[in-house]
Amino acid sequence: MAYDGGMAGPGATLRVLIVDDDEEFRLSLIDALRATTYVAAVATPAEAVWALSQETYDVLICDLQLATDTTGDDVLEAARTEWPRMVRILVTGQSAHVHDAPHPAHAVLFKPLDLGALRDLLSWLPAVASTEVQNDNGHA
Repeated sequence: MAYDGGMAGPGATLRVLIVDDDEEFRLSLIDALRATTYVAAVATPAEAVWALSQETYDVLICDLQLATDTTGDDVLEAARTEWPRMVRILVTGQSAHVHDAPHPAHAVLFKPLDLGALRDLLSWLPAVASTEVQNDNGHA
């Protein structure tokens, strides 16, 4: 199993799982996020399912093209079904495919990834999640 991560900086509250078969890309995301985020990474959809069954994550970042018959959309759809409150982010280098069909992602980011934009996006998520929980309980 290609499991990278389980790393976090002091005070990290957001938990992120990355699914990408490109080891260099996975490691670069871990390095970019671990100062402020608990981050783990896997290479395959099967490893993602295992990791998600072992720990709770707030965000799933998944590449569209994986080195299996399963696509990133398949992984995100399974996550939407099993863990509907988890934020799902699709990462791809293929802009044409992304515009062809709807995706089970809350956001789509394009490679080469702007790590500053990703960190900014992730910085908003705790506040958004808190608001959604309040609204689900009937409070404004």
